[in-house]
Amino acid sequence: MPATQSHADNYTDIDELDSAIVSLAARINASSYELLVLIRRFDERAGWLKWGFTNCCDWLHWRCDLSLSAAREKVRVAHAMKTLPAIASAFSSGELSYSKVRALTRVATLDNEDALLAFALKRDHRVTGRRTLPGVTLRYGGFRVRGQSRVCKPLAAYTS
Repeated sequence: MPATQSHADNYTDIDELDSAIVSLAARINASSYELLVLIRRFDERAGWLKWGFTNCCDWLHWRCDLSLSAAREKVRVAHAMKTLPAIASAFSSGELSYSKVRALTRVATLDNEDALLAFALKRDHRVTGRRTLPGVTLRYGGFRVRGQSRVCKPLAAYTS
């Protein structure tokens, strides 16, 4: 297929185009979940040592051409999902975007995970209004912020 053509050219009906966009976004979300699981497993096994790096974030920055801040966030979210099964499940099925999962993992705990997830899954803008998930997770009084720990552990954390 030439670079100027796309599968999008096959959709003439706006409803078909809408459906194709939503379907593709869900598949991208599910694939993003898989990527983060791979990253977490790679980090847990200290796979980055093979290339001489001292942490997964630096390896991911180099190997996958991500900014260092994006690499840090992917590693942080990857590890956070391990402790948040409902959020991980919704992400793996494509129901949640990486953006929402990123916001949720900043504040979610087992105690508030279900409430945060229910809010995140609301798709009706009339229900959520102008409030965005990141804004709600940062300001909502009923949710406490997770403890911040260093995401990119130094090599000593794996060898001691």
